[in-house]
Amino acid sequence: IIRVPGAFEIPVTIANVLDRSESPPACVIALGVILKGATSHADLIAGTITQSLMSMALQYKVPIIHEVLLVEDEKQAYARCIGSNLNRGREAARIAASMVDIFHEIERTMPRVISRNA
Repeated sequence: IIRVPGAFEIPVTIANVLDRSESPPACVIALGVILKGATSHADLIAGTITQSLMSMALQYKVPIIHEVLLVEDEKQAYARCIGSNLNRGREAARIAASMVDIFHEIERTMPRVISRNA
């Protein structure tokens, strides 16, 4: 578990971990909460994080589970993060396990292509 000071720092931290890993993790889970304010700042941060996480997942071919939530207020954050009906952390763990299984199955059943231009 690596904690960062804010949601905006999540993508660069994940990139740093993936760049430094000789054997990258089978999956990464990005958890965070962004509270909406009166301006569009939170929306811009959320969009940037989403694009960055997807870009890294494609670049490194490692599933990155995106659970950086953009919420209206603390009540909504509590309901999604700590509440028993809809817990995004538990959901992220289930998705991560499923994606690791899927990637292992792909690795097992489909040989890696060295070059598509060959």
